[in-house]
Amino acid sequence: VIPHGLSMSYMWELLVTPSSQAPTIKSEFSVVYRFDGMDTDNKLYNYYFDINEYQTLYILEANVEPTKGSEFCRDGALCHLHLKIKNVGHSLEHNNVVKSVMYEVLAEQSVWAVCGRTAGVVCFDSDSDPQTVVLDVMPLTSGYLPLPLVRISKYIPAETSDKCGKIDSHPRLEPFSPGQVYNNSKGKQVHVITAVSDGHVT
Repeated sequence: VIPHGLSMSYMWELLVTPSSQAPTIKSEFSVVYRFDGMDTDNKLYNYYFDINEYQTLYILEANVEPTKGSEFCRDGALCHLHLKIKNVGHSLEHNNVVKSVMYEVLAEQSVWAVCGRTAGVVCFDSDSDPQTVVLDVMPLTSGYLPLPLVRISKYIPAETSDKCGKIDSHPRLEPFSPGQVYNNSKGKQVHVITAVSDGHVT
């Protein structure tokens, strides 16, 4: 029995073989239901939808570590944010796979301070070696902190034709579709301890 106003979610796994040809998957969701307390027949509800661009192209992994010589990450002390971006779509048709991506660190300002650059572009050639970027960040509080949010987007260089065939003289960004980027560090936390006291009492 589902009371009025209750929301429910469904999760399923889609197993596909990586291929340069990724046709649209025509999908159908159906549920049989009946109103409780009413002498009525079962009713059928159908919802039709399409799934596009479902193949994973990049895997994003982030990790925060203390600087050399430090054993722990401390409140107010500089730490290193290690980003690793792996191209897993290299086996697909090259024309369909973005060769350059832009990363952006979108840290919550009350929790993290990003020291230095917050964005950049990494390029991938024909091999599948992951690209690694190290950024300086500083935790502003102690405890088990969520990692700074990192977002990657398609980086379209200048002088590249868009979908309409027009030549763009400026680089532009395009978002990836859901499922094209797997964030391996989503929900991950880092333990930050309180800053060391100077030991002087006044």
